[in-house]
Amino acid sequence: MRKIIACVLAILFFTVYSATPAVFAEENKGLSKEEILQLVMETNEKIDSLIVKAVAEAEKIESKYLHNKNKTEEKIAKFQEELTKLSSKLPDAKDDEKMKKRIENLEEKLLKENEKFAEFQNEFDRELGDLIQNLVDVTNEMSAKTISKAAENGVTVECTWVLVELGGKMVWVDPLKVVGP
Repeated sequence: MRKIIACVLAILFFTVYSATPAVFAEENKGLSKEEILQLVMETNEKIDSLIVKAVAEAEKIESKYLHNKNKTEEKIAKFQEELTKLSSKLPDAKDDEKMKKRIENLEEKLLKENEKFAEFQNEFDRELGDLIQNLVDVTNEMSAKTISKAAENGVTVECTWVLVELGGKMVWVDPLKVVGP
């Protein structure tokens, strides 16, 4: 019985010690710390590039919106001014159907301009929201992949949140930094 136990232990020790170099060989096939640092740097450069593109796109969206907004606000102000003038004359011209018709026409134009304004606002909010969501989704995915790759190779990497302004809205984006071996 002792011989069987000795044989089993010998086989067990032989298996454990002969498998150990193979385990270490697999670990050595991973990325070095320098390669992980390079990967983090490349990911951060890509994220920075995406931020720059998003800021430029947000400026275009905002510029278009402000142009349309200003044009519409000018028309609204003009219609309101005209409406105020006509309304102040109306009590003196109680039976003037032509005056009443002009006032109704101006009120209708004013309503249409207010609807245009709401459309511009909704379009701006939607376009900017889509741009922000895309930036956050893409950068989060890039960061997660890099963090995972670093962790597989024994290096701790985490997000360092950066506040970015896009179209008047503040957004947190997640570049990376190495925090552990």
